[in-house]
Amino acid sequence: MAEQTIAFGFEKPSRRTFKACQFIDMRLLDPLEADSEENGRGFSIASSPYEETPMVVTPMCDTAFKRVVNRMPFGTAIKIKHVEKAAAK
Repeated sequence: MAEQTIAFGFEKPSRRTFKACQFIDMRLLDPLEADSEENGRGFSIASSPYEETPMVVTPMCDTAFKRVVNRMPFGTAIKIKHVEKAAAK
């Protein structure tokens, strides 16, 4: 990883498979702070589809969302919506 970058993994939802080039919408549940962009962000999945733990890598900029994510203890519940990317035309 690069400097000022964070990576975090999450438990793969049961019966869920991931493909290359997919992304997720992540929502924090009752965060300690929020900003004008509210409690959610979209992220590309950085891990390979065959890995057990999906992972996201993102620059660590100074937003409420990323400050909260960076301080979350292991096991914190979040809401993840798995989104398929549109096919190229």
